[in-house]
Amino acid sequence: MAVQNIKNNLAYGFNNPLQHLSPEPIIALRDPQSTDVAEIGTLWVNSASNAYFVLTSKNTWTAQSSGSTSVASLEVTGGSGTVLTVDAGGDTSLGGDLAVTGDTTMTGGLTVDGALVANGGFDITSSSAIEFISTANVDPSILLQTNGGTSETIEIFALQGTASDSVSVGSTNGGILVEATNKAGAGAIALLADTGGISVTANDASSFTVTGAGADLTLSSTGGSLLLTATESTAGAVSITASGASGTVAIAGTGGVTMAATNNAVSITSGTGAINVGADAAAHTITIGNNTGATAVAIQAGTAGSGSINIGTTANVVPIVIGNNTGATTVEIEAGTGAAGSIHIGTSANAVPVVIGNNTGATSVSIQAGTAGAGAINIGTTGNAVPIVIGNATGNSSVTIDCGATGSVTIANGALVQTVVIGSGNTTSETSILAGSAGLNLGANANAIPIVIGNNTGATSVEIEGGTAGAGAINIGTSANAVPIHIGNATGATSVAIEGGTGGAGSISVGTSSNAVTIGIGNDTGATSVQLRSGASGFIKIGTDALVQAVTIGSATSSSTTQIDAGSGGLLLGTTTSGVPITIGNNVGAVAVSIQAGTGGAGLINIGTTANAVPVSIGNFTGATGVTVHAGTAGIILDANSTGNIQVKSHTATAAGFTVTNNAYIGTCTLTGQTLASGASQTITLNNSNILTTSAVLVSVANLNVSTNGAYIAITGTIQAAGVLTIVIKNNSAGALASGDTILIGFQVLTV
Repeated sequence: MAVQNIKNNLAYGFNNPLQHLSPEPIIALRDPQSTDVAEIGTLWVNSASNAYFVLTSKNTWTAQSSGSTSVASLEVTGGSGTVLTVDAGGDTSLGGDLAVTGDTTMTGGLTVDGALVANGGFDITSSSAIEFISTANVDPSILLQTNGGTSETIEIFALQGTASDSVSVGSTNGGILVEATNKAGAGAIALLADTGGISVTANDASSFTVTGAGADLTLSSTGGSLLLTATESTAGAVSITASGASGTVAIAGTGGVTMAATNNAVSITSGTGAINVGADAAAHTITIGNNTGATAVAIQAGTAGSGSINIGTTANVVPIVIGNNTGATTVEIEAGTGAAGSIHIGTSANAVPVVIGNNTGATSVSIQAGTAGAGAINIGTTGNAVPIVIGNATGNSSVTIDCGATGSVTIANGALVQTVVIGSGNTTSETSILAGSAGLNLGANANAIPIVIGNNTGATSVEIEGGTAGAGAINIGTSANAVPIHIGNATGATSVAIEGGTGGAGSISVGTSSNAVTIGIGNDTGATSVQLRSGASGFIKIGTDALVQAVTIGSATSSSTTQIDAGSGGLLLGTTTSGVPITIGNNVGAVAVSIQAGTGGAGLINIGTTANAVPVSIGNFTGATGVTVHAGTAGIILDANSTGNIQVKSHTATAAGFTVTNNAYIGTCTLTGQTLASGASQTITLNNSNILTTSAVLVSVANLNVSTNGAYIAITGTIQAAGVLTIVIKNNSAGALASGDTILIGFQVLTV
């Protein structure tokens, strides 16, 4: 039940008959309630919980904290020595500011609700653990800060701890930020282990980023090694990238550089850039591959005939050795498939000896020419006057020209009067096969036999001449028999060269007879390449005679590519004076035509820029054809050569009312049969699906004045929404707009 303890305590005194005493405390086994009534200042003691309360106002009992004192401000100004001691028996709670100018010893807890200012040295020493705990949900919750000058520092030391976490900075749910806000230079943040190492461990993707032009990230190890290891099984598990336009990756080792993979490929790629191995000027050995087991070394050179493999092509005088003379080593040089490939040895214009084989031991050199009778070996077939020597004049050397069992050996069976020399011209030796006016026939019988000139032993050369000037000729397969004519073979890297004299007097003609035959040059097997070349002042003509014919260059099959290149002289298509159509691309399927014009501002694309007065049309009126003209920062210029004659045709719509629909970007609308009195206003609605809320619309309204009333119409305002433009017009003249007048609206929709 509630306590009713309102009474005055009185006592008899010496000076006054009655003295007022303080209210007696109320001793109970419970805490006071608002229904308990007593005098203001009465003390309530709960003996069961050792708590006590004071009645501070009507129905308000204020609990008193045992062992603590709360004050708004506390100033201790005692003399020297300890002037304030807070024992461990209770906590000290400060609700205001605490200013300490001397030493303060606290053996209990300290709760500061305000600011704590230490004007002298502030040392916290405890034989027990010291905790700084803040329950404030603010940033920062705990702040350690100095603000005394440029020499100030904050130091956290563990003097005797030997554990790896003797100084631990952690965050349970958030991150840890170490930031030097204004400090510049390489030492803005320094991690230093005087005698040990530094370990950074993370359980998620991590990064170490340095931002700034010329700001480098240096990882170095003095006296030790630098190890980068990734255990993830994925491509690029360890990636070193220089992403700048001119950035490079430099890997150097004083003791060497080793790149190794455990039973996997090691790839070095460079896009369109070159790959240089050992390209510095130092004299050193470059080894590719090894001589252990069945190691294979493959050197590739692009696709089709555009790539090349160059070995020792610099101007330095160095020996170039392919293969070795140990054991049964074999060296093979291949030249594609079919007869279109070729092997060239010593074909440059330099006067150098070309040696195949050697004269040591029982070395043999074999030159083969295909299978059956289709192959051939041509030696010395150029137009140069050079000796062709087969065999030598040393010792008991012999030269043998063989043929099949039923064949024959025919040498120089043309119509020319000439000397055929077989053998050596040294000393007095001479072997000659001569013929009179009847001629000398080599293989002129009817037997289908191969004709072999020369042999495949040693550095034999064979020369077949065809007279002087234009009187002579070399004819191969000119009979009327329908037989295939093969020059060269499809075996190995065989090369065939057909020359055509000097200057413009000579010529090479292929299939110039009047027979309707197919002439094929090259084949479509393998990486065969066909090249047509001309001299510096010459030219290449295809289908230039007066016949009506179709000339096709390139193939339309699958992903075939046809490329026509030109030097600085330009590339001309259809430049004759004949009035012929010139078509680039077609209108079948998803054909795309791209016209490029070099890089930077040096290139140009000119269409119809000659001085002829001809119409130039781009695009068509069929279907949903669209024409888009793009430009960079230089913009788009329409130049009518000072005439100002630039026309833009619009789409026209007609309506017999003040509402019209025209879904064009540029259009005109004709409104008929409408009237508008003098000074009156009218709303015109233009429906257009191309009008967006982000569009800008240029619009004009005019009266064609068919009635001659002279009604002047002006636009007083517009309202734009998606798909519609509302135009308000006003008749600003004394004359009325008659029903016979025509209102003409012109507009242009500008899109973002």
